[in-house]
Amino acid sequence: MKKKKDGKWIILLLVVLVMGFSIGYAYLSSNLAINGVAEVSSSSWDVYWDNVSVIENNVNYVDNVPTISQGLTEVTFGITVRLPGESYDFSVDAVNGGSLDAVVNVVTTKIYEDDGVTERELPDYLEVSITNYDGTPISQNQLLEAGARSTYKVRVHYKENITADDLPDTDEAMIIKIRVSYVQASRAQVGPLTPSSFANDSWATIVKAVKDNNTSAYHVGDTKTINLGPLGIHTLRIANKSTPSECSTEGFSQSACGFVVEFADIINICRYSDNCVPNTLEQVNDLLPNVLRESLIDTFLVSGLNWDYGTPAHNVATSTSKIYFFSPHEVWEENENYAGTYSLAGLDMGYIDTRQLDYYSNIVALYGAENPGAVKLYNGVATSWWLRTVFPAQTNSAWAVYFNGSYYGSYASNSNGVSPAFRIG
Repeated sequence: MKKKKDGKWIILLLVVLVMGFSIGYAYLSSNLAINGVAEVSSSSWDVYWDNVSVIENNVNYVDNVPTISQGLTEVTFGITVRLPGESYDFSVDAVNGGSLDAVVNVVTTKIYEDDGVTERELPDYLEVSITNYDGTPISQNQLLEAGARSTYKVRVHYKENITADDLPDTDEAMIIKIRVSYVQASRAQVGPLTPSSFANDSWATIVKAVKDNNTSAYHVGDTKTINLGPLGIHTLRIANKSTPSECSTEGFSQSACGFVVEFADIINICRYSDNCVPNTLEQVNDLLPNVLRESLIDTFLVSGLNWDYGTPAHNVATSTSKIYFFSPHEVWEENENYAGTYSLAGLDMGYIDTRQLDYYSNIVALYGAENPGAVKLYNGVATSWWLRTVFPAQTNSAWAVYFNGSYYGSYASNSNGVSPAFRIG
């Protein structure tokens, strides 16, 4: 225990955040008396802490930074607070790396003397909490789907609005133990598989609805947040639902056909000339919830290349990918008043093999102007973002959406936003 200094009492805190588990395998049991064969698929349970990060720290003494240990089920840190107003906040992800959906069973906070055994009350001068990252309470039965993650915020605050009577009259040391307990989710807790809204439905419900062609509850432009751990929390948007007849044409790009979901914001800033872009796309794929990642379908892509003086201009490459960038025509439509070599159709060599996405056809003006509907943000700031097509008027460059929503031919050595899309099917 530290000595009293300058008339201020010293409070030593060791905070332990524990992940508790129990598995209700009764949900998986079977008692079958009908002739035939029944299978219960293999399952795994793997819920753990990941991606711990300090959000705010204005305490004078951090004895131990947040550290994940005990098989990734425990986070510990130590601080010494001296003055009212000092706070220490950090975030940490609860990750469901298994194949079973999980729900929060109970969240408890207990305070102990420095022996770690004797329980005591939380002092009036301290605030200790664990919440969802946005500050909302963690609810019982809060779902953590297989392959998904939830970000929590832990806060320790020495209150400012306290009286002299609230202050300790001796130095104090205490241990705070916060426990978040998860159990296997039941069918009822996962929620019905009847589509309700893109924002609130589980990915299992959304995937089933798309596969069953039962998506009337979902609308182009609907959004849903997703937690990508080290890449942050982002917003997904339905960019397309239609499949017009041109999508059945041989050699036509499928990137704007069917149920297309795009990132409505920017997840990273990268140069085309290094490995950052493919590495980010691979990282996104790995961080998607299992049920969503497994539902992504291979998408045939047509991408414009360099100049071809044929009529119509046409020089393309084809590829197949589950996660991809858009082409210029998928964002903008040709402006009839701006035709010729430097029109959209003249610059995008893959124009005739692509179509404008439903979302952008509703809100983006014709090519050649600023388009607020095509603007995307990175950490709240409008930022240019890459498209997949070569920009033929410049050497070693690609199309990008400028920060004001207009077109932009950007050298591959420039840094622009990564904002991919994928199809569920």
